[in-house]
Amino acid sequence: VATQIKSDQPEAAGVVGFTPLLEPGQSFGFGSGVVLRSPKGALTGSFLVMEEPTLEGKDLKMHEYMEQAELYIRHAYYKGLGTEQFYLPLGQLQFDVSVPCVSAR
Repeated sequence: VATQIKSDQPEAAGVVGFTPLLEPGQSFGFGSGVVLRSPKGALTGSFLVMEEPTLEGKDLKMHEYMEQAELYIRHAYYKGLGTEQFYLPLGQLQFDVSVPCVSAR
């Protein structure tokens, strides 16, 4: 599964197309990549971490619908839920094509 964050929509929901719901002690692993238009570059960002809301009726149906919405709309919806939330920052990742990759061979 692959998704693309658009330059005019820097905030979007999902990690490689998923919005994982994690119970205490669970983890979610993923791989990510970036296409650079120059030999060097950097990438930074953050994750919005939030408590899953307790919903029922029409609110639950809307929530289930929004979990399938376009990533930018889904992110705006999640931010507006009013549940406990925080941003988990990512450190800056530096890329340089002149640095050889490490091989596991």
